Amino acid sequence: MKSSFFISAFIIFLVGSFSLTSLQAQYVSTGSTMLGGSLGFESADVDDSDENLNVLSIAPNLGYFPVDNLGLGLNLAFISYTQGDWKDTYTSIGPFARYYLFDGLFPQVQYVWEKYDFNGDDETISGFDFSVGYTLFLNSSIALEPTIFYRTTDESDSFGLRIGIQAFLGREVAD
Repeated sequence: MKSSFFISAFIIFLVGSFSLTSLQAQYVSTGSTMLGGSLGFESADVDDSDENLNVLSIAPNLGYFPVDNLGLGLNLAFISYTQGDWKDTYTSIGPFARYYLFDGLFPQVQYVWEKYDFNGDDETISGFDFSVGYTLFLNSSIALEPTIFYRTTDESDSFGLRIGIQAFLGREVAD
């Protein structure tokens, strides 16, 4: 129930953001490529457990801007899970969409899909990752990106923080 509220709120936020496009200048130009990644941490409440699930991730990504300010891409994550005495690692992959609103502020939505071996059985987790971040350009093509996110999957919901670094290849800087 709470997941559908967050998804609905994020969709309304995106629709409203797209309607404001005429109010902002070009931030990332058509044809630009984004190459980089992020480091993230999250702590999740898990149903039927007294211990939180802690997650550390390293996630390289590649994106392309088919139109000004709209990036579409793919994220690959290497994830370390710990909960009490249990530890394991997984990989995750998923497409994402990001849109720049004002001077570096962006919402991003990503589909999350993981496959792993759990006690000899193949298991999968899927869900969505909704984030809001800021791209702080250090020069015309290299940027730092702090983000906050809400992640909802079939098994848990969580909030977290990420810090990323991106290279924007082919980005034209507006005067």
